[in-house]
Amino acid sequence: MTDPIAPDPAPAAEPDPVIWTEPVTLAEARTQCRLDGDITDEDTLISTILIPAARRYCEQHCQRPLLSEDLMQWRGQPAPRIELAAGLVAVESVNYMDADGVEQTLPPARYYTDTAEHIGTVQLLGGQWPAMQLHHPKPLRIQYRAGWPTDAVPADIKQAMLLLIAHWYDNREAVVIGTITSNLDFAVAALLAPYRIHTI
Repeated sequence: MTDPIAPDPAPAAEPDPVIWTEPVTLAEARTQCRLDGDITDEDTLISTILIPAARRYCEQHCQRPLLSEDLMQWRGQPAPRIELAAGLVAVESVNYMDADGVEQTLPPARYYTDTAEHIGTVQLLGGQWPAMQLHHPKPLRIQYRAGWPTDAVPADIKQAMLLLIAHWYDNREAVVIGTITSNLDFAVAALLAPYRIHTI
């Protein structure tokens, strides 16, 4: 029996930081902003601020990662079927703290990864989850990969990013009054609609 006041083991290391190759290139963004070839003063602004901001906007709107990355999810006492993420590519490992507080790895033969569903899942195959540490708030850790390769991000999402980048480049203030902003919001939302995950 695990001592209920024993300190939790050290948390698992986070996945290594990702160095992104963005779906939209600097050249594509410059073309969308209609910049002449000899105007390069704001290339840094476009490449390091506007392009990443547009990707993050699309990710938040769609409620899914766009670019392929390693992610982790921690769970308490789990259900047999666990939703992970839209665009799930693979489950890389399933680890848990056993009843004695020792980290164990669940063999891949014990679970099934469904990448075909709108939101990918991992499902326990038969039986129950192994006994887990009773007083650990989240004894189950799932590491998985989700998102598209950079060159496979859908064109609709790239176009939404380009619209946002050009709009932010032309409008440096927080508020723009008129129909341009409402038209932009509609266009971006329409482009992203097929990829948006609706949560309850």
